Amino acid sequence: MANDDWTKNRRKLIILTGGIASGKSNVSRDLEEFGVYHTIDADKVAKFLLSRHGGAQKYVREEFGDKYFSQQGDLIRPRFRRLIFGDMEAKQRLENIMMPLISHQILSQWMSYRRHKKENVIVVEAALFTDSTLLTRHPVLQEIWDRAWGIITVSADESIRLQRVMKRDGVNKKEAQHALNCQRTDATYPADMRAWAVNTNGTREETRQQVLDIWNQIQKK
Repeated sequence: MANDDWTKNRRKLIILTGGIASGKSNVSRDLEEFGVYHTIDADKVAKFLLSRHGGAQKYVREEFGDKYFSQQGDLIRPRFRRLIFGDMEAKQRLENIMMPLISHQILSQWMSYRRHKKENVIVVEAALFTDSTLLTRHPVLQEIWDRAWGIITVSADESIRLQRVMKRDGVNKKEAQHALNCQRTDATYPADMRAWAVNTNGTREETRQQVLDIWNQIQKK
């Protein structure tokens, strides 16, 4: 199995997941500071794919039209975000375009780092692994999951996440709540999967200590 091969070569692929505004980015930064070799951020992969030089823009234009792009060829993200968050059918059409491309990019990066001979830990930061329907509708994501050595799930109370979305995205409470409601967090994982949880309700230092404890456990396994 790919999982056995990864472990045998003393390289560990860890999925870092959690709902929107749960605090994944802070956890990811802490892990990199403590010694993670590299983080593959699915959001950054998606943004690149949707850029003028990415591979997804052609298909998105064909599916949704030119009105979501500027004259310079850039995606008008606020306008497009309103469409995706306001129309479940449009959201699924976008997923059908993006999921195979995102998965391919993540696996390509993983394969490139796999060639390194030294022991290392690589993290895939991706909220999409919280959604059971995504994993069902897009089997290509299973290829990443099959290679996972462990998973870290990040969480925070909904009221805290709501405030974070409002501050981060500059949206009102109704828009922020809608963004939270659009994301499912019901995925389940194999009982024998190495799993850790981080709650970010507290202070930044409290979160950091949780991550350090997890990192120490990862190093021992």
